[in-house]
Amino acid sequence: MLSPMNHREIEYTTRKFWEENQIEEKNFSDLFHEWENATEREAAISLMNWLEQVYKEVVQEDLLLDYGADCLRLYLMFEKTPKPDDTWLDTWEECNLEGCYKFLGRFRRMVLVADYMNGLGRFQCLDVTRMKKRVCLLQKEVMQHFAKGNTMPNRHNAISAIMEGINELQKEMRIGEFVTKMHSHEIAMAVPHAQKQEEIKITVQEQTKNLEIEEVMRNLLLLVAPFAPVLAEHLWQRIQGSISSIYNNAWKEYKEEADEIEIPIQVNAKTKKILAISANMRSEEIEERAKHEISQILDGKEYKVIYVPGKIINFILK
Repeated sequence: MLSPMNHREIEYTTRKFWEENQIEEKNFSDLFHEWENATEREAAISLMNWLEQVYKEVVQEDLLLDYGADCLRLYLMFEKTPKPDDTWLDTWEECNLEGCYKFLGRFRRMVLVADYMNGLGRFQCLDVTRMKKRVCLLQKEVMQHFAKGNTMPNRHNAISAIMEGINELQKEMRIGEFVTKMHSHEIAMAVPHAQKQEEIKITVQEQTKNLEIEEVMRNLLLLVAPFAPVLAEHLWQRIQGSISSIYNNAWKEYKEEADEIEIPIQVNAKTKKILAISANMRSEEIEERAKHEISQILDGKEYKVIYVPGKIINFILK
């Protein structure tokens, strides 16, 4: 599961899936057709058409072999457009190509680990309201950057927003901690094609999936899909187990619920996290979710709780 990303293997299996299911390598702008804001929708579709055209003009075979199609598409969104007639060594920044490739690898690891740990029940009590909202607002932020015009700074800002948002979500799900505890991951990374891997021994009281985590992962894959279509499709099939392509879905504009509020979680009057909740949620449930969010701080300590409905929840350590 945690073996290094092999883009050639991923591209081979994904394109084979597209062929077998008669899915055309179409213009990925189709993902934006259901977006309600016409200005942002048309700007995104136009930008994707530009990306497809530029990709055909500047991408060279040796680059594809080294980095893969997804990495090159992401680079074209994130950096200055290379010149079609020059060799890639003269027009592409190799360090930035490496950065894009590593980001895609981290994203793949995040999705796979989150899906695996969710299957073990590790996210059963996790409040994902804020994460769901974050992904939807990320889509809106990206579309707003696109609507400002097809320039390198606007494209760069859109991809930067996605990278920053994914890093935040990774921290909220504590992916790094889970990876550290998976003692077999060093073996898997050293010998990625080994037939046998050390079994991961994790004690789980109850193996119950958090269906909202699955929704977050689906929305994240849809978010990345226009820019890294091969990897997004590959991961979609891994976590969905579906014969339906990710490109049969579309971005949908987020409508914020009127009864959704955010309250700060404080420890000794200092804010540690922000908790997104429904305005009619019971105080007992709010306290449980807040305790889970700051469990590392409260671990083994005595405390009392002060909750001001709809305003703040404060844990006073004794």
